Amino acid sequence: MTQVTMLSASQISHLLDMPAVIDAVADAYKEKVNHPATLWPMVYEQLGGEADMDIRSGVLASKHVFGSKLLAWFQAGSARIKRPSQPLQ
Repeated sequence: MTQVTMLSASQISHLLDMPAVIDAVADAYKEKVNHPATLWPMVYEQLGGEADMDIRSGVLASKHVFGSKLLAWFQAGSARIKRPSQPLQ
């Protein structure tokens, strides 16, 4: 069976250098503008009106990378989220 490692927000913040992450994302957008990128069709599934999920993916051949992201929304989960009283900085 495949093992999955879960990281907390605190662990991730210690692992990532945010200025480097922002530079990498900016570079990806510049590459997308200057070089052909292939975006594959989005996969979307509505789950009974109480949830939905989509998968977006593509390839940036000039950098020899591909990626995907999965987005999910659950109505019951969003009601339990404690939102900060002040905007995140």
